[in-house]
Amino acid sequence: MKKVVIIGDSFCRSYKKSKTRPNEKFCFWVDELKVHLNNEFEIVLDAQPSRDAKTILENWIKILPQLNEDDFIVVCFPSLNRTRLPFHKTNYEYLKSSDGRINIINRFYGTASYDNSYQHLEYWGNKYNWKYFEENLKYQEMINSSVANELNFLELIESLSKLTKCGKYIFTWDEFGQTSNYIRNKDNVKEDVGLYESFNDVFLETNGECGITDFHWSFKMNKNFCEFIYKLINNG
Repeated sequence: MKKVVIIGDSFCRSYKKSKTRPNEKFCFWVDELKVHLNNEFEIVLDAQPSRDAKTILENWIKILPQLNEDDFIVVCFPSLNRTRLPFHKTNYEYLKSSDGRINIINRFYGTASYDNSYQHLEYWGNKYNWKYFEENLKYQEMINSSVANELNFLELIESLSKLTKCGKYIFTWDEFGQTSNYIRNKDNVKEDVGLYESFNDVFLETNGECGITDFHWSFKMNKNFCEFIYKLINNG
């Protein structure tokens, strides 16, 4: 069966906290896409909150040999400054497509979403919470935010894009300082979709009656993005 593989962070996860506008329904773009595809493709979703760019890049590399020409991949990158923590082997997360063709093992977790009440790390176990690691990884965040890291990252994106033999949409919800023809930034996504709207935009528009002070995509944005990706898959 053909696959749509989605690799990303919380922008690729369901988000239900916001109150909808009048006559507006909850919409998460991955679920909506699954309905649109009507079992023609299997969706393989690999997304974690606060996930760092390196993990996303590595998982894209891992599945390159597993992709067929009639598959499609969506890769969503966050800000490059994010850091990650190594899971203890008992907390590794295993993801497989129904036929086993796509196979990903996640051994890291985004620092800001690490929860030591149930997640255990290599070396530290669950002794410290995420705030402790955030404070001690400040210099790593600075290195990750450097121009040198961003330029290296964009070169890797270019190489991987050229090696990916199936249809693809590679984007970031952030605004990188450097430009590339191989990844769509926030302004490019707005051009592609015809809209860029967050829950915070809805909150301001409705004077706080709907939406929340959060910069994840609104339900309308989720719907429009789903329709855009669906068209890309069909026209590929």
